[in-house]
Amino acid sequence: MSTRIEIKEECTPSINLLIQNCCDEAIQEIISFSTPGLPPIGAFSDTEGNCWTLVGTTTDPVDSVRIVSDPYGSCVTCLAGNPCPENLVVDSCCAIFDTIFSGTLPGVGVGDTFSDTFGFCWNVSGTTVAPINGIISVDTLYPAQDCTLCANDIVRCPFIYLIRSCCKDLCFSINFSLYTTLEQLGGGTPGETFVDQFGFCWEISLVPEVNFTLLTGSFIQYDSPYVDCEVCIDNNNACTTNVFYTIQNCLTLETEVVQYQFGFPVGNSFLISFTTDFTPRCYKIISWDLTSLPTKIIDAFEDCFRTCNDCLNR
Repeated sequence: MSTRIEIKEECTPSINLLIQNCCDEAIQEIISFSTPGLPPIGAFSDTEGNCWTLVGTTTDPVDSVRIVSDPYGSCVTCLAGNPCPENLVVDSCCAIFDTIFSGTLPGVGVGDTFSDTFGFCWNVSGTTVAPINGIISVDTLYPAQDCTLCANDIVRCPFIYLIRSCCKDLCFSINFSLYTTLEQLGGGTPGETFVDQFGFCWEISLVPEVNFTLLTGSFIQYDSPYVDCEVCIDNNNACTTNVFYTIQNCLTLETEVVQYQFGFPVGNSFLISFTTDFTPRCYKIISWDLTSLPTKIIDAFEDCFRTCNDCLNR
């Protein structure tokens, strides 16, 4: 009889690189740290003429591939030779719905059809200088203007569910809602109450949404079920925790990270000033987490609004 001893090396997460788009700072991607031609610091243009700045390393998995064209010292010098592209006007293959996505989507141009990583299919019908309405990543490119092929491939056009927060909105004192799919949640069933990865409590709607909408809660992940909101909140102290919000300036599109109490819905806007700049400015909520480092400290919270336009036209 013989005994085989197998020694396995402990896996360590790979180090990748977080990059940020120079035209719209809310757009971030993770590329391989070993991408050829990357400068040690600064920025670079890819082969499609898009400019990116190097933010830092991360152990999160790669979600994009960018081929480096030229290195630059900063976004400013990169954009001088590579102006921001127009954004894409897209029509949904899943419903009667159109919206605007970034012109930096890799390999996508007017006349193309593609699926995003949420499972939805889109046709690109034109370009515009108007700002984007949502952030998605490309999953698969299809032959030009072929919704049928995309919609019938794998699992496309999933049901969209409303998830209702068990906590009150800090601005309007209502239980605010986000939109996602059960696939994006990574668990849960219609009608269920659950706690997410941040310790906040939600209720999943009993039935899917009738009207198509962009996903605002795609970053929320299912953790475990609860009987109801009251028990979930009591067990998790869920409505008084401070979070780090990623926010975007409604005019300049610059992003910041600020710390504040949980309770601002994604997409809503507020008028705030910082300790380094006392002039009140309009920002919208992009997302939140518990681990980011703040780039600004809020000095004064002036007012709340449903949209950037409402804030800017106050």
